[in-house]
Amino acid sequence: MLSEKQLLANQKNALRSTGPRTPEGRAISSRNAMKHGLRSGNTVIPGEHAEEFEQFRQLLLEDLAAEGAMEIFLADRIVAGFWKLRRAGRIETEMITSLHNAFVSEQLHSQQDAQRREKKELQKTALQQGCQNLHDPEDYQKIRTEWNNSEQARMIRENRWPRTPDHPSPDEAMKNFIADRTLALRRERMEALKLKIDHLTETAAPQVAVKMLAESVAIGAVMQQDISGGNILARFRVYEGQIERSLYKALTELQKLQILRSNRWCPEPSDD
Repeated sequence: MLSEKQLLANQKNALRSTGPRTPEGRAISSRNAMKHGLRSGNTVIPGEHAEEFEQFRQLLLEDLAAEGAMEIFLADRIVAGFWKLRRAGRIETEMITSLHNAFVSEQLHSQQDAQRREKKELQKTALQQGCQNLHDPEDYQKIRTEWNNSEQARMIRENRWPRTPDHPSPDEAMKNFIADRTLALRRERMEALKLKIDHLTETAAPQVAVKMLAESVAIGAVMQQDISGGNILARFRVYEGQIERSLYKALTELQKLQILRSNRWCPEPSDD
C-alpha cells in the first residue's frame, strides 16, 4: 500500500507528465489503453474464451475510468481479480460436484460389495447344506396329511385300489408319494435359494443406481466427508481469500491515485 510520501511524490510526477492534459485528450488516451488487452494472454485459461474476457474487461474498465499507465495497470489487476473470482465460483461448483460424484460412487461400490459378500455366504450355505439337507422337520407331518387327503389314499381306504401286478401295493404307493413330495419340497427350496442368490447379482443399470443414490445423498454428508478427509474446500477458501485481498488492495490503490489526480486529496497539515 502507498505511503503518504509516495502519494505526494506520485502527485508531483503526475503534474510533470507529458501525457494528455485536456479532458478530451485524457478520455481518448484512456480508451486507447483499454483496447490493448495486455493481460488476456495471462488471465484466460483453457476452457475460457478470450472474447468473453475482453468484453468483461471493457465493461469494468469503463466503470473504473482509469487514466495514465499506473491507473491502467491497477485497473487491469482489478479486472483480473474479478475474473478470477468469477472463475472461483465455477471452480467451487465443479469441486462440490466432483466430491458429490465421488461420494455417490463410493456408496454404490459399498452396496455392491455388501451384495457380493451376502451372495458368497448364501452360496456357501447352499453348498454346505446340499439338496438333501434342505428340509423342514415338519415336512413329514405335512406330507402325511397330503397323503391322507389324496385320491390314492381314498381309493385304498375304499378298497378301490387295483390289485394287479403292474400296480404297486398300498404301502409302496404311500412310500412313493411321500418320497416324491419330499424331493419336490426340497427342489422348491433350492429354487427359492437360487432365485435369492440370482436376485443379489441382478443390480440395476449403473446410471440408474447412481441417479438414485445421487438424489438421496445430502450435500452435508459430502461436506462432512471432505472435512474429515482432504479438506479440499477449506483450502480452496484460502485461495479465494487471497484473490479477494489482492483485488481490494488494487481497488484501494486505484481510488487513491484517482483522488490525487482530481486534486480532491488533502494531506494532513505538517507541524513544520
